[in-house]
Amino acid sequence: MSDTWPVALVQDRHSKLWIRVAECDRRLTESEASTLGVDAGMTRIEFVVSEDGPHGEADFARAFWRDPPSWIERVSTEVDSDKG
Repeated sequence: MSDTWPVALVQDRHSKLWIRVAECDRRLTESEASTLGVDAGMTRIEFVVSEDGPHGEADFARAFWRDPPSWIERVSTEVDSDKG
């Protein structure tokens, strides 16, 4: 995945892994939305943190992470608590 800005970092509620979302303000294309089963008007970050995305039901999250889009990736299992 390229570091295409703006980038959002969010923590997955199921795995507690940190997720990087490239071009987080970009709207999903019709094709992406159809594949993901959501509205095309959503931005990438809206999808990621919505109940329809990988933050939603555990079964969907497991299926999603088997083959995630190229614009999203898990980046870490640890949080540096010394930085703030």
